[in-house]
Amino acid sequence: MAGFCGLLLMTFVGCADAEHVVTDAGAKLDDAGTDAGAPKADAEPSTPIDASLDIQFLVIATLLEMERSLIARCPCLTAAGEYDSAAECLRAVNLGRNWIDCANRVDLSAHDNNETRESLRCNIAELSLRSECLMGSSCAADAIAMCMTQSLNCTGLPYEVISNVVSECMITLSR
Repeated sequence: MAGFCGLLLMTFVGCADAEHVVTDAGAKLDDAGTDAGAPKADAEPSTPIDASLDIQFLVIATLLEMERSLIARCPCLTAAGEYDSAAECLRAVNLGRNWIDCANRVDLSAHDNNETRESLRCNIAELSLRSECLMGSSCAADAIAMCMTQSLNCTGLPYEVISNVVSECMITLSR
């Protein structure tokens, strides 16, 4: 569906949920895409954290937050006639969860650096900000535009990293 590709692109570049998202691995993610049960940033971790897990976690959280932004648009897209029903829209934008284990196995070590991780963290927060705005806004064009321009002035998403996981795990983004 060509409309979905455009919708996804809008989410990448500026564009119904519980407080936490639960991954297949059982970890609860908060709105910032971080493990809700994880120690806070100022707490000392009891065991060293493998930095390679950090980028995988951040990429998964980014994709989940992109999906959340798309889901937040479903009521307006359905009202505008883009989809016949909310259920049809949700089916179209739902990435499923079969890809998460695959994403954890993708070798992203060539892209793992502080700049990439910080970009992912910032973009997760920005996407979350937009999702929250969209979920609480009307379907008026100006309200949607205001939400889609919510910004934390993040650097652009590291598309190469995201694309690597999308292609390796055969995540369908063009339904």
